Amino acid sequence: MSLSVRRLLGGATSAAAAALLVATSLSVAHADQVVADGDGLNGNTAAVRLGSICPGASASGTVGFDLVRQSSGNQIWANSTTVSITLTESTPASPNVTATAASATTPANWVTGTSGNADKGKTVPATSSTVTVAVPEGAAPGAQSTTLTFTGRGAGYNGGEVDRAVPVEVSWTVATTGCTPADSTPPDISYVLDRTPSASDWYAGPVSIDWTVRDPESPVTTTGCEDATQSAETDGRTFSCSARSAGGQVGPVNVTVRLDSTAPVVEAVVSGDQGADGWYTGDALLHWKVGDARSGLVDPAACPDVPVTTDKAQTSYSCTVTDRAGNTTTVSTTVKRDASAPVVSRTVTGTLGRNGWHTSPVDVDWTVTEGTSTPVALAGCEDTTVGDTAATTLTCVATNAAGLATTGLPVELKVDTVAPAATARVTGDEGDDGWYVGPVTVDWDATDGGGSGVAEGCDRIVQADDTTGTVHTCVVSDVAGNASEGASVTVRKDATAPVVDHDVDGTPGANGWYTSDVDVRFTRSDATSGVATTVGCDPEPLTFDTPGATYTCTVTDAAGNAATDEVSVKVDRTKPEVSHEVLGTLGEADWYTSDVAAVFTRSDAMSGLASDEGCDPTPLTDDSAGTTWSCRVVDAAGNEATDSVTVRRDATAPVVTHTVTGTPGRDGWYVSDVDVDFSVSDALAGVASRSGCDPDPLRSDTADMVFTCVATDAAGNATQDAVTVKRDATGPEVRWTAGPVDGGVYDFGDPLPATACEASDVTSGVTPDGCVVSAAATGVGEHTLAAAASDRAGNTARSTRRYTVRAWTIDGFYKPVSSASSVVNTVKAGSTVPLKFNVYKGGPAGTRITSGAVGAITMKKVGCDSGDLPDPVEMIADTGSTTLRYDGTQWIQNWATPSAGKGSCYRVTLTTADGSTTSATFLLK
Repeated sequence: MSLSVRRLLGGATSAAAAALLVATSLSVAHADQVVADGDGLNGNTAAVRLGSICPGASASGTVGFDLVRQSSGNQIWANSTTVSITLTESTPASPNVTATAASATTPANWVTGTSGNADKGKTVPATSSTVTVAVPEGAAPGAQSTTLTFTGRGAGYNGGEVDRAVPVEVSWTVATTGCTPADSTPPDISYVLDRTPSASDWYAGPVSIDWTVRDPESPVTTTGCEDATQSAETDGRTFSCSARSAGGQVGPVNVTVRLDSTAPVVEAVVSGDQGADGWYTGDALLHWKVGDARSGLVDPAACPDVPVTTDKAQTSYSCTVTDRAGNTTTVSTTVKRDASAPVVSRTVTGTLGRNGWHTSPVDVDWTVTEGTSTPVALAGCEDTTVGDTAATTLTCVATNAAGLATTGLPVELKVDTVAPAATARVTGDEGDDGWYVGPVTVDWDATDGGGSGVAEGCDRIVQADDTTGTVHTCVVSDVAGNASEGASVTVRKDATAPVVDHDVDGTPGANGWYTSDVDVRFTRSDATSGVATTVGCDPEPLTFDTPGATYTCTVTDAAGNAATDEVSVKVDRTKPEVSHEVLGTLGEADWYTSDVAAVFTRSDAMSGLASDEGCDPTPLTDDSAGTTWSCRVVDAAGNEATDSVTVRRDATAPVVTHTVTGTPGRDGWYVSDVDVDFSVSDALAGVASRSGCDPDPLRSDTADMVFTCVATDAAGNATQDAVTVKRDATGPEVRWTAGPVDGGVYDFGDPLPATACEASDVTSGVTPDGCVVSAAATGVGEHTLAAAASDRAGNTARSTRRYTVRAWTIDGFYKPVSSASSVVNTVKAGSTVPLKFNVYKGGPAGTRITSGAVGAITMKKVGCDSGDLPDPVEMIADTGSTTLRYDGTQWIQNWATPSAGKGSCYRVTLTTADGSTTSATFLLK
């Protein structure tokens, strides 16, 4: 099928006249659809002639299309598919030429038409495309043309998208005459508003707009340019006006009107503590609540908050605000403030005693002052005189007009004018002659008749100290501060017994013991009433040991007090006893060979043991050349005795070590003579004797030789050290059991005899690897085989055999080729030369080789003076079906000489498998 131009109509949209154009269809073949019975694409090439077009004007023509089916075979587009037809290219490219799209839909039986080619030429009409040419101002006059390519695209019968194209030729002439001058100026739009807006572009009342549109050169068409009035409030209404003439389009011109005719809202709000009658009784804050719902305020902060912090009977405040449309509102208010309550004071006149009591009648006078809000109401504020009373309270309360009240400091009055009285009362233990011999207490009985009660009587007096006569006086006062006349009493007291003390003459020991004879003396005295009598106060001296002797002295003073002093004396003049015993295993020369302990025995017959030092020593568990233990014993009286003992301990046997000198092999074996050296030492008692510690060197092979050294020190301790030595300094014995004959000759290519060996070792034995033979070489030349073995001690042994691999013998090349080094074979370039030869094993009279890979033939370009040239050696190529082969009597290969080698020399070389070579030189003519 194809896309074709069905009809074309052209018409100028400028002042040029319209013309009827006819299209001619031409068949178009496409290579991608060349099939025996397939559909092709046929198209019509049409010409659209738009005539003369003035600069600045345009002209249009209409193009119609058909879908054409060319056969009933495999059509391009599917059944019932829409094919879109669009402009895809212009040649030459012309941006001033445009075309609208067209389309067509194939029928449902597009595929299933009649058989054969009966449906060829079947068409489907498509919609039309409008082609427009716009000539720009200033375009060069003359004929213009371009070829447009329209492409039809739709779903293919065999899947995917399918494109087919058809050309359309468009031509026009840019006119220079008959063109009317054009209106090049668009209309002019202006407007007038009947009210002036505020600085913020708001209107405070209704506003009208009057549009004016002018174009003196051509008719004008307007849109939205009607006069209008905005009366309702609005945040923004836009009025638009657009106009078009032959000179062009202008607009839209927009005018936005914002209208607010409502004044702002102002409200005074006062916050603070309110009292009575509209008064504020503390700091108040006047806040202006302002706002405008439409245009907003010009200055939202025009009326700041006003703090009211001063007491005043009345103060006026006002606030004026303006919205952005120019509307204004003013509001005023009044604030009264009295934050100070009345001041109440009083005057109290009288003699003030103590504890809030007055000791004379009291006059009370009240004073009230108020500075701002009057009148002031009073309660209990009358002047008063108060006589004796235990408790009277007077109060004054004042309240101002703002409701603030003050209660004056209450006056609490207590009055007492009568002084109190006091008498003494003495109690205690009475002794002799009017003395008190125990605690003495003086109590004072006080009374008060004035009403306040005794406040400061006389405290109880306790006569703590002995005295020959002390006078005590008491003056009491009542709570109000009235004082009494003084009262007094005299007291004598000796409650202290006489003083009795003793002195002991002797040598003091410890813990109250004496270690010498003792003499006891008593002294006695009384500081107050004096000593009257004594009993037992002059004892005899003590001259013997005793666990305790007691002496007593009793003294009585004049007041009847008695005192007794008693002393006990202990005497121990004898030292304690101490001895020792040593426990342990005694060795030689007074040495101990085990742990050693010392046991000390100590005793004391009189005062007993009090302490000891070093008498329970820690056992000696370490060797020592001399350790001394001392026991010091002290009895309870301080007498001391000492005993000591010194011991030597060596419980450590001598140290015996050995050193083995020789050449180490493997697995603990030595492979040379071995020397064993023993080292003997003893750190303390010293070595006394040694046995077997100087052995002879080991000079013979052995699997188990033991060397033993025994050493004894002076204390009797003994040590033994032993070492076992294994020596194998003899390598294994290696023997050939199979392989090439030593000195034998073998031809290249013949198999060599298999190799084998065995080994033995009488001391350490052969390693598990046994005897190993090296790999046998098969190349031409003289070779050596080695049989080797190792024993377990690391000794090795080796046996060798030599043999020769004999090279092959080459016979040839045969005629017509000569291999002589002085001969250059001359042949025609491009001709074929037979290369013939034989190869023998065992020399020229040996065995002829007739099969297998005998070798290869190569060639190399050389100088004709027989010198080599730097050309690579090349393999001789087979010619025809010939190869390197044996023909029953000889080896032969045909060499095709290089046809382009005329005047050149080549060396042909035969290399056999064993590396033997023969060569021949050729000159190509």
